[in-house]
Amino acid sequence: MLKLYQNRHRKIKIAIKNGGNPYYVTSGEKIIFAIKKNTAVADTYVLSKVLTTTDRQDDYYILTLTSAETNISTGYYKFDIALRRTTGELETLVASDDCVIIESVTRSGAWT
Repeated sequence: MLKLYQNRHRKIKIAIKNGGNPYYVTSGEKIIFAIKKNTAVADTYVLSKVLTTTDRQDDYYILTLTSAETNISTGYYKFDIALRRTTGELETLVASDDCVIIESVTRSGAWT
């Protein structure tokens, strides 16, 4: 389960393995991260981000979510991570897992 705090900046490390070895995205390939409220209906994504070769640090891809991007209603969602190959093929890396958006206890400006 992925836990995100509402209105909070978050960095997530994503490692892709191929036979136990790190897999590095090539030029033209994309890692797609997406959150939806309900996967059973064709609703819009609550949040989606695309990572490319420029997002790699060592053996990881860094998914950066801003506080504006996590300004999502609290509750339960589904997320997945996929790899879009240069051929157009979409390979699911993390399939429809749970995600919860949690209300933060502390708020920006609380101690100003």
